[in-house]
Amino acid sequence: MDPIDIVTRYSFITNKLRYCGPHDSFLQFLEYIKTKDKKLIPLIKNQITRFEGLYPYLELIAKKHNLDVFDYKVSEAYWIGNELLDVFDESDLKEMIMSLSKRGLPKSYAQKLCEDVPKGMLPHHSFNVIYVGVGKITGAVEFNIENINNCMIRYGEVTKLNKSTAVIKHQPYKFNEGKLVLGNEIIEELEYLPEFNDLKFGEVVSIHWNFVVDKINEKQLNNLKKYTKINVDALHYK
Repeated sequence: MDPIDIVTRYSFITNKLRYCGPHDSFLQFLEYIKTKDKKLIPLIKNQITRFEGLYPYLELIAKKHNLDVFDYKVSEAYWIGNELLDVFDESDLKEMIMSLSKRGLPKSYAQKLCEDVPKGMLPHHSFNVIYVGVGKITGAVEFNIENINNCMIRYGEVTKLNKSTAVIKHQPYKFNEGKLVLGNEIIEELEYLPEFNDLKFGEVVSIHWNFVVDKINEKQLNNLKKYTKINVDALHYK
């Protein structure tokens, strides 16, 4: 389990789209994924510290468990979900939100978020997407259901592979009477890089911004479902 591989994989597409992090970091990320060249690690670590939303979450999770920020389990907890998240409460999330106000989140908006943090939410990527709000830190995209689906780490099944795309069966989210719920299953053609994964028909993968990130095993799939659901169920849009 490579701690640099996981953090670069999940950060790759948002940087390529220029939504967060130093411009063109994705080029070094891709090179590392392809070669595992250890000489790239100091540069990549420095680049990750400059990702506006990501790094404060990694710091929070690492500090809580006395782990290195770049420990594999720390990145897995944030992007996919694991047991490291189980010890957090609303006071931790308020601390996180105010940390984000030093990274681009408007301070007045951060203070408003802190006033009503839903009980039970955890510092999983889905918290940043649906409560802090996709695009709210950098202003790169609008906060709407399309971008919630784009940014949320979701799962899907490979039904067909092409040269640079994969046809994936997955469930997008939708709003139903002000609540976020899973919609009907759809089949969609998404961007795919063979350098990232040697995919096969029927495999389960994670998706981020219409990009196939990684194959996930059964435990990771169950954790992704579990921790996303915890945050979605705790949230009530007003």
